[in-house]
Amino acid sequence: MKKIYRYIFVSLLLLTGTIWSSQTYGQVITTFPYTENFDAMTTCGTISVNACELSGGWFNDLTNDTQDWTVDAGGTGSSQTGPSADHTSGSGNYLYFEATSPCFGGDDSAHVESPIIDATGFPAFEMNFWYHMYGQRMGDLHIDASTVTGGVPGHWDFDIKPSFKDNLDLWQNLTVNLNAYAGGQFQVRFRMVSGTNFYSDAALDDIVFQPIVPLNISPTALIAPVSPVTAGANDFEVEISNLGSVAVTSFQVNWDINGTPQAPFNYTGSLAANDRDTVNLGNVNITPGFYDVCIVTSLPNGSADQVPGNDTLCTNFCTPLSGVYTVGAGLDYNTPDEAAQAVLLCGVSGPVTFNIAPGTYGRVDLTGEILGTSATNTVTFNGGSPSQVTIESTTGNAAVHLESVDWVTFRNVSIVNLSALSYSWGVFLTDSADHNTIDSCLVQVATSPPSSLVAAVVASGSQTSNSLTGY
Repeated sequence: MKKIYRYIFVSLLLLTGTIWSSQTYGQVITTFPYTENFDAMTTCGTISVNACELSGGWFNDLTNDTQDWTVDAGGTGSSQTGPSADHTSGSGNYLYFEATSPCFGGDDSAHVESPIIDATGFPAFEMNFWYHMYGQRMGDLHIDASTVTGGVPGHWDFDIKPSFKDNLDLWQNLTVNLNAYAGGQFQVRFRMVSGTNFYSDAALDDIVFQPIVPLNISPTALIAPVSPVTAGANDFEVEISNLGSVAVTSFQVNWDINGTPQAPFNYTGSLAANDRDTVNLGNVNITPGFYDVCIVTSLPNGSADQVPGNDTLCTNFCTPLSGVYTVGAGLDYNTPDEAAQAVLLCGVSGPVTFNIAPGTYGRVDLTGEILGTSATNTVTFNGGSPSQVTIESTTGNAAVHLESVDWVTFRNVSIVNLSALSYSWGVFLTDSADHNTIDSCLVQVATSPPSSLVAAVVASGSQTSNSLTGY
């Protein structure tokens, strides 16, 4: 119903000669830096087909997409995708792309447009923003721009920054050079295209438009190591971008691993404006485990960085798992799903067993290839007894979701789905999930409302039907 309503509204307004939007195109930003953190906007909820009226000159496209970006706070109802809080304060709003059915499949999209940015008089300009893209089937984020003439936007220039995707449960920073639009008026559009299932929720926050200053460097990517990391000596390489308007001949990089400071790196050379370089921070012996690394740049050309907000990059990596681990509050992993996400991130180098302590736990989502699995290197979730360990879901289509994963076993657990969906399953296998075993488990599925789609174990090419081929 969303699009029917909006087409009618467009017709009415076009009769009066007005270009429709949540706000008109008349709102022009002339004071910089200009920041939008969406905290002053009214939340719209996370239902993917909801129409969401924005404010402050931001508006959703009417005719060229299938859904809206919405203003949200406090996280999504889906596990293992989307942010749990905003970037600004942890308690505010963010702009959100929801990939819940029916809005996924790789052909659903949402377009949001900025106010008109008046960069008249500025020879160099940029946009900086924070994004959260967490989900095993993450879609692609595109950034477009349009020159505004006489208050009217022109055609869109597609992908002024190459489109990208990610699968990290953290807020990350990106700067986009807008020099091609400096000296006049322009708009920017964020165009999100969904992934192939609901594990593709994305979010934006703290979007800043500003003139490019002389001194602004930023760590933009950890090049090495990346998961899964081989234990032993590893070089740490990071990409440093010069986002300022002058060449940089020196800067400092401070960094830490799991909170332990490493030897600072001092760069000397020549990094041209709007260029990037990969530097080797040093070699570190990595033992098996999980690691958090934070990298901070400072002192370009011996002076203070004029945009300190993009000076820090934090990310993580891990070595492959092998052996026996315990699951439960305060143990190696707090929940079976936490263990599942660890093995997806890290892969395996030998057989892995997760022994689960007695208790009731939430849904388990294994979506994506586990690197290193084989007939020998299997992954087993062992509860000891179905009377002691329960994996339970009250929402969603299954309590255990296996997608594109191989050689996984669930043994001696109760698998319970209490969802009221008509397509309610205990275990759901899809997208070539092969060589998986459900052994000595008790599977219970709600039968209200009654439906022919209710089943204990389903292998299907559809998220909502137990009869679609293409599994």
